[in-house]
Amino acid sequence: MNNTSRIVRPRIVSRDLLARLAVVTSTAAAFAALPVLGGLLVVTAARPVLAQDPGLEAAASSRLIAGLSLPAGAYRSTGAENLGQFTNALGGVARNNGGRINGRVEALIWLKSGGEGAKKALPGLLKKRGYQYAARPAEDTDAGRVTLFGAGNDDKKQRVLGMWVEQAEVTVLAWGAFAKGGGSAGSDEGAGRPEVLPSAASPAPQPRRPEPAGVGAGAIVIEATATTRVVNVMKNAMPEPPAFPRLSTKPGYVRGYVYDAKGKPLQGAVIGVRATSAGGFYSGNSAKTDARGYYEVQSPWGVGHFYCAGYSVDYGEGRAAMSLYPSDGEAGNFASNVGAVKNWVLLTYGIADRDAVQDDPHAVSNYYGGNVALGWYASRPDSVLGGPSDLPVDGTVEVTLTPQGPLLDGSRGRPIVIRKPVGEGVGLGLYVVNIPVGAYKMSARLVGGGPLKMKETGPYGNRPFGLDPKETTGTATLWQRPGSAKASEATAQYSNWGQLQVSLSRP
Repeated sequence: MNNTSRIVRPRIVSRDLLARLAVVTSTAAAFAALPVLGGLLVVTAARPVLAQDPGLEAAASSRLIAGLSLPAGAYRSTGAENLGQFTNALGGVARNNGGRINGRVEALIWLKSGGEGAKKALPGLLKKRGYQYAARPAEDTDAGRVTLFGAGNDDKKQRVLGMWVEQAEVTVLAWGAFAKGGGSAGSDEGAGRPEVLPSAASPAPQPRRPEPAGVGAGAIVIEATATTRVVNVMKNAMPEPPAFPRLSTKPGYVRGYVYDAKGKPLQGAVIGVRATSAGGFYSGNSAKTDARGYYEVQSPWGVGHFYCAGYSVDYGEGRAAMSLYPSDGEAGNFASNVGAVKNWVLLTYGIADRDAVQDDPHAVSNYYGGNVALGWYASRPDSVLGGPSDLPVDGTVEVTLTPQGPLLDGSRGRPIVIRKPVGEGVGLGLYVVNIPVGAYKMSARLVGGGPLKMKETGPYGNRPFGLDPKETTGTATLWQRPGSAKASEATAQYSNWGQLQVSLSRP
């Protein structure tokens, strides 16, 4: 029997991998990143073989959802081993949602030529039966491209949990009835709107990850001393890195993935590689990521390094290029002939280089979060050199930054309150660095006194972003100012946010 007339049976390399399939649910449901599913699913080459296989049968309608017509070209898997494997896989997903799969799953197979159409058609077919459908972004694994989804019917109080797996020659749909809690089959426990399904008007669900201390809770209050010159709002906190598909090195190439901190692939990110050889001559190359967040750059001969790693985003009424962070924290040199695998993450706060921060904590390029440099003059009432706008030397400045809507990564921000004694002498002020990037309402006052006047200064004080309005007493909107809007100009592991300077004075 030749390779075009046989079926390779579904095989699971490690049952533990399936047990670790995980999703996180809430009323707006979100699915966490899939681990690799090695060796899973069917591989075939011709429709006649499918029809002749005793473990498969042609299928026109679903056995899981009564009355649901299937997209054309479907075959149903009837083998106990196959169904058992899919039942275990989805069972692990369901358990991590606080529920279970109610019975065995249904596994359906389409040849590649019809699989893409089947995946596109299913949401519409479900809608006709009164079901809503919501899917996780697809994940690349060793088993193929995997998409988790949920569907639910409010009237029938039915919920479905499923997965699409797209391989080179076939597309497989495995799904089963989902029940919340440990109630018996057919009970009304957890009935109503499916918790694995957001409303039809909701955006596509995104992975949810626990946020570190400093994000999404109460206000961050920073009490600086008279001698404090710089405060790091987020300290050493870093977003949890997402899970990336496994890749092996490819001689002469650098490749990897670019995701945001929640595991969403980023298309259009720019990764630049430069290499040097004898005599110090440089040669460079770059590439953009595709819809999967994947990139591949042919590395010039010699010792290579990353000179660019950036991603451009809509920010305020303009665009901003943000530098990317190497997921392993290292963006060092590599031998071009060996190649390298490097994954990158888009961060809205965090430390780019711990060693660099130790040497220069004031440098805004060391932090993926934004910044504002506060400055003021101070004098005593009887000083002949003072002026009416000077702050009192024995006073305390209080600056408050209140998030306006979600932060740039979609998370909920926290108000930031900074207090510092005014002090006496020259060089008065405070560097505030590593502010989670977003839009903030900024206000300043003297503790026990009135509001202070804020004015953006510095060489770029009249350019877009920064304070809006540029000078005011009361509140202003604070936007971080990018060094460029072009992703190709964002240096690898080196923040692209410029310094903002704001002077405080009595009105």
